[in-house]
Amino acid sequence: MDKLINQIHCVFLKFRVCACCGSFLNSKAQEERCLGILCYYCSAALQQSALKNIVGGYNMKVFSLYDWRDKNYLLASKIIRAFKCGGPEELFYSVAEKMIIHSLQFCCAEENKNLVFVPAPGKNLFGRDHAESLAFQLAKITGGIYAPLLIRSGEKAQKLKSEKERKMETKLCLKPNAIEALRQYKNQASRIIFIDDIITSGATAKSAFETLGRPKNYMVWTIFHRPRLRRQL
Repeated sequence: MDKLINQIHCVFLKFRVCACCGSFLNSKAQEERCLGILCYYCSAALQQSALKNIVGGYNMKVFSLYDWRDKNYLLASKIIRAFKCGGPEELFYSVAEKMIIHSLQFCCAEENKNLVFVPAPGKNLFGRDHAESLAFQLAKITGGIYAPLLIRSGEKAQKLKSEKERKMETKLCLKPNAIEALRQYKNQASRIIFIDDIITSGATAKSAFETLGRPKNYMVWTIFHRPRLRRQL
């Protein structure tokens, strides 16, 4: 069933219709700089959940564009599903622009030098995963570095556990050829930014922090912050 739903969302994206309500995307939606997958009205509904401040409580700097709450559950879940099934390059470019504009509200210009975008590792062996595509566009826009340094460890064991256990025990490791690159980024005092679609408990972001050797200039950028699920974990 999930595979069928993903295929339907991919068709929606191909024919430029809203990933939430199914209406055709028009020039008005583009002019309002929507995500590229939503109509004007669904985009306006999403903006009601836009975050204005840094997300607290993670012992690291976290920037999320939107809150994922009960009132926008359906909308948020469809957006993430649209991301996970790929989508056009313009989709990731649009979200990358929003992330940069949002983060600049909290970062000084000097802090945005030598940016290194490290995506959450995906499962797509033949192309970029959605977090990887987003990190790639962020690097392209800012002139930063796209650095897919991480892979997941223990995938088979993880599958046997519940969703809650997997989120609490997320483990990452460096790719074999990533150690020298990471050393170079640290020597250049680069700002290392971990990119993911959602942050809940923060387990993946914390695992990335530890795996990357606890870099001094580390922060997390995500599309959604999901506070309710975070409280349940």
